[in-house]
Amino acid sequence: MFLFFSRQLNTHESSDMDILEATCKVSIETELAKNPELDRSMIDSLQDWAKKQPHLPPILDTQMAIFLVVCKFSIEKAKKLIDIHFTMKTHFKELFNSRDPLSQPIQDAMDCVYVTALKGFDHSGRRVNYSALKPGAFTDTSRYHGPTTTKLIYMFEDLSNFTMGSHVPGVTLVMDATGFGMSHLSTLSLSFLKQTSLYFTQGASVIVNQIIVVNANPVAERLIALLRPILPTEIFKRIHILPRDKADKIFDYIPRDVVPSDLGGGGQSVAELTKETYQLILDSREFYLTEERLQRVNAALRPAGNSPGNKIESDLSGSFKKLGLD
Repeated sequence: MFLFFSRQLNTHESSDMDILEATCKVSIETELAKNPELDRSMIDSLQDWAKKQPHLPPILDTQMAIFLVVCKFSIEKAKKLIDIHFTMKTHFKELFNSRDPLSQPIQDAMDCVYVTALKGFDHSGRRVNYSALKPGAFTDTSRYHGPTTTKLIYMFEDLSNFTMGSHVPGVTLVMDATGFGMSHLSTLSLSFLKQTSLYFTQGASVIVNQIIVVNANPVAERLIALLRPILPTEIFKRIHILPRDKADKIFDYIPRDVVPSDLGGGGQSVAELTKETYQLILDSREFYLTEERLQRVNAALRPAGNSPGNKIESDLSGSFKKLGLD
C-alpha cells in the first residue's frame, strides 16, 4: 500500500492513487523478497522524507523500492533521483506530456515502430527491450516523428516498472536500425537529443547496462556520433554497434532462442511481441492519464535550496547549454 503525505490528499488524488495502485502488479512484499538488500525501513525513510517535500507528488511504496534498487540501496542517492525524476517529467513536456495511447500522435507512432520486450533475458540475466521501424515507415515517413517515438518507448518503460517491478541485473536495449534514414533523423533536434539524454542518464528509474544497435547503417552511426558529446563517457562505452554484415554478433549478447525470428533467432517475431505490448499499453490508458495528472512536481511549492531539482528548474530556459548535474 502507498503511504499518504502529511497533507491530506483530496478526493481526486486519492482516486488517482487507487488507479496507480491497481496498475502496479508487483507488491512491496515481492520487492522485499527479491532484493535482500532492500529493507522496509529504507522505504519508510524515503516516504518520511517525501512528506516534507511539498512539491513532490504522492509516490507508491513499490516506486520507492524501484528508486532504491536503481540507486544500489542508497537512500540519499534515491532522494536525489526522485527529485530529478519527477522534475524532469514535469518540465520535459515533449517526452512526458500528452501520453494518451488513443491520441493520434501515439497511434501514429505505434503504426511506425515496434516497441516491446523479448521473452527472456540476455546472457547476463538482463531484460531485453527492443525497438525498430516497421517496414511501412522505411520510405513513407509522413507519420514518423522521432520525439513521439521516444515518448512511446518511455511509456513502455514506465508501464514495465509498474507491471514487472525492479530487476537488479538491469536492462539491455536493442535498437534495430533497419530502414533508418535521414528523413527519420531530421525529426530529432539537437535540443531534444540533449533533453532525452539527460533523462536517460540522470532521471530514469531503470538500470540500462548496454545498448545494442543492430543493422547499423551510416545514418544510425551519424545519430550515434551526435550523441557522443552529449552522453557521459561511461554510458557511451556501453553502446555496441553491429553493422548488417555483423548482425549475427547479437548472439554474443543474447541467447539464440530469445533473439526474435526477425534477426535469425528462435524467439517470437517482433510483430507478435509488439502486438501484445501495444494492447497492454492501450488497456492501461487510465494509468497514463492518471500518472500524468498526478505524478508531476508543483514548482510553486518547492522549498528553496540547492537541490538537484532546483538546479534543473533554475537552468531550464529553452536552452540546455548550462544544464549539468553533479
